[in-house]
Amino acid sequence: MGLVKKNYELSETGVVINAYAVIKEVEIHTTWGIATFAISSSRENALNKKPLETKKVRFEINRAENPYTTAYKKATEANVNIIKVHNQETSELEETTITEYGEFYGWENDIVSE
Repeated sequence: MGLVKKNYELSETGVVINAYAVIKEVEIHTTWGIATFAISSSRENALNKKPLETKKVRFEINRAENPYTTAYKKATEANVNIIKVHNQETSELEETTITEYGEFYGWENDIVSE
């Protein structure tokens, strides 16, 4: 399982590559975990060589699901939250929508069905 993206810009160098990301390490704590994703130019490089970049994704443990699956879902999801914000002009609380995107939002799953 991994993720792919065309035209990914590496944060430190600004170089644009066709990128592949795979989980290299998962730390499990009581109710949460951290997945370390390795980003490289190909699946083989991501699995076997030093990554071009790494990103960490924190996720809540779902006891009914494999932690790797949970981490991939968290990394690619978009969460829409409705919060109340104080409007200074009207002195009232107003609802506003905030969307939080995972580190790999917009990346595609690399599993190809035949």
